[in-house]
Amino acid sequence: MKRILISVIAVLAAFAVQAQDPDFHVYLCFGQSNMEGNARIEEQDLKGVSDRFKMMATVDDLERQRVKGQWYTAVPPLCRPNTGLTPADYFGRTLVEALPENVKVGVINVAIGGCHIETFLPDSIASYVEKRAPGWMKGMLAAYDNDPYARLVEMAKIAQKDGVIKGILVHQGESNTGDPRWPYQLKKVYDNLIHDLGLQGQVVPLLVGEVVHSDQGGVCASHNDVIATVPSVIPQAQVIGSSGCTVAFDNLHFNAAGYRELGRRYGLRMLQLLGYDASAPAQSQNECNLTDNVMVTGTNPIITNQFTADPTARVFNGKIYMYPSHDIPSVITHHDGSAWFSMEDYHVFSSEDLTTWTDHGVIVKQEDVPWGKPDAYSMWAPDCVEKDGKYYFYFPNASKTGGFAVGVAVADSPEGPFVCEPEPIKGINGIDPCVLLASDGNAYIFWGNGRCAKLKDNMKELADDNPREMVKWGPHEFEMVGVNCLKDLPNRQAEGPFAFEYNGNYYLTYPYVRENTEVLGYAMSKNPMGPYEYKGIIMAEHENGCWTNHHSIVNYKGQWYLFYHHNAFSPDFDKNRSAQIERLYFNEDGTIREVKPTMRGVGPVKASHKIHIDRYSSMEGARIEYLDTSDYFKGWKTVFANAGDYVAFNEVDFGKEAPKNLTIRVKAAADASLEVVAGKTVVKTDVAKTEDWAEISFPMPAKVKGMQDITVRLKTDADVEVDWITFK
Repeated sequence: MKRILISVIAVLAAFAVQAQDPDFHVYLCFGQSNMEGNARIEEQDLKGVSDRFKMMATVDDLERQRVKGQWYTAVPPLCRPNTGLTPADYFGRTLVEALPENVKVGVINVAIGGCHIETFLPDSIASYVEKRAPGWMKGMLAAYDNDPYARLVEMAKIAQKDGVIKGILVHQGESNTGDPRWPYQLKKVYDNLIHDLGLQGQVVPLLVGEVVHSDQGGVCASHNDVIATVPSVIPQAQVIGSSGCTVAFDNLHFNAAGYRELGRRYGLRMLQLLGYDASAPAQSQNECNLTDNVMVTGTNPIITNQFTADPTARVFNGKIYMYPSHDIPSVITHHDGSAWFSMEDYHVFSSEDLTTWTDHGVIVKQEDVPWGKPDAYSMWAPDCVEKDGKYYFYFPNASKTGGFAVGVAVADSPEGPFVCEPEPIKGINGIDPCVLLASDGNAYIFWGNGRCAKLKDNMKELADDNPREMVKWGPHEFEMVGVNCLKDLPNRQAEGPFAFEYNGNYYLTYPYVRENTEVLGYAMSKNPMGPYEYKGIIMAEHENGCWTNHHSIVNYKGQWYLFYHHNAFSPDFDKNRSAQIERLYFNEDGTIREVKPTMRGVGPVKASHKIHIDRYSSMEGARIEYLDTSDYFKGWKTVFANAGDYVAFNEVDFGKEAPKNLTIRVKAAADASLEVVAGKTVVKTDVAKTEDWAEISFPMPAKVKGMQDITVRLKTDADVEVDWITFK
């Protein structure tokens, strides 16, 4: 009998383990009125809530037929009955929009308007209820049996049977404004949750929201100075800025729009910690469901789940690494009031074939920089080089002392972890660093509008023997280190210098404004510090009027490549850019041939993957449109209208195993006929009228192997849209 009992227990235990879904991400939320939700819920907040976004009822809600401890689609209110919109609403929405479709998100919200942090401390709650809680708060406390912390733990333990706790959100402090003990009391709450829920050994982020800022008349704004110290007390903590989030008339609470934005910021930060970005769904147009941090494209843009501007490419250990800046939806404004570049961290990506890209996550964020402003969103174009087994990552940021500076972070691997030096490089005031390891044995750093200076052997300081010159800026005169290599060259609004060496020549390449927007130009010299001779254009202005371009040039496996950026995923806002690649060639005299941007890019594409023919090699008659103008990261579609319209797509790898079928995702306004040519094999695809997108398969009439070009051509006059094709 004992053996049978043990077996039963084992089976039940196994079942319990199996019942917990690792793809169900659970988040605990607590605090006072700004987490409880003080703004009126509007019609837009009740619509479009994904059934992948859940809330657990923490009290019974008879009106909505919600039972305490049960999961429901997260239609607000997410706290108690009669509460309002909360940051948790748009936190969850932001997550499910960006995470893979198999991932669900659940929130558990226990919050009480006007409460002190002591409300969530087991050793003080009884006294707080009895002696300090005002009369109007008594009913709120009673809903949680006068112990909100215990209710939060109770609900969390139920949730752990279904999913995995991934993080904790808090918005509290207005009632503890200015109290220096508050971060330590918050730490007690956090530590208690980690202990009571058995989360020891796990990294569980604590996301702490700021209160209304002083420039918005925030009556508790001084508490933001206290909130800023939390990460020094709780290493797992992240401060979520509230600057610019619109506020209610009382200057204490946010309004509905403010909660939406604040919730989105909570979500953005959590996604970054998870290795995602809310700029796009994880299953974007070319993603092949390999792992969460791997994308397969082979086309432009090369990264399809986040913005990647100013791409610097380097080759380390037989792989190509890309260090871009990371545009996010604008959270700051220019001096003219317009939305401006916003960059708060750096990722690093790697590839061995220029098709499959691995995101190694965030390597440096603005909060990590000892000398930088932690909320400047000014982490512009970086660079990384290797010397003597160490990797030196150079990056600009707004300095606490004013202006821009360039810092260094050091790692033992190109993927990090990188540790920032305590001070920036003395003598550099500017942006966009690039380091050239020259054949003369020296390292040279370029920055700003083409300034260059030699580095010491430690790669962290400027050499003592650099030239110095007096430079006039308006009525003022300054001494500057190094030389201006672009001084006598076309250099209007020049920035982002990138230097490299090839066949005995030094090349200084750089964006500058020829007419209204940036081109990529270049100059050549026999000396790293010049003088340089201007040679011409590498890439002309973007046809759509995108203001900036920024680049790097690298030799990988015998082929030279140009990495640059374009606003393909953000056509309405050219300060959200994405990295692209083209092949680059030299003339016999060492000059560079002009490079034309393409959609096709440079990487081969496997026939078994979804081939997005909208990234074409050539086209006639057809046109390319976005799939969804409300979410550009969903990619594009090809639209055919007239017989003979076609697109061609080169370098499709069919491998050694000939596929048996062709599948096409198509939408047809009328019966139509398409012809797909793979090498010399023609596949007729007769398509009946469809009401919506349909995936239709056709047998392959012959074996197709190896690397082939493909063509898709419309044979009949009809409006036909194609998303992708694949061969399996």
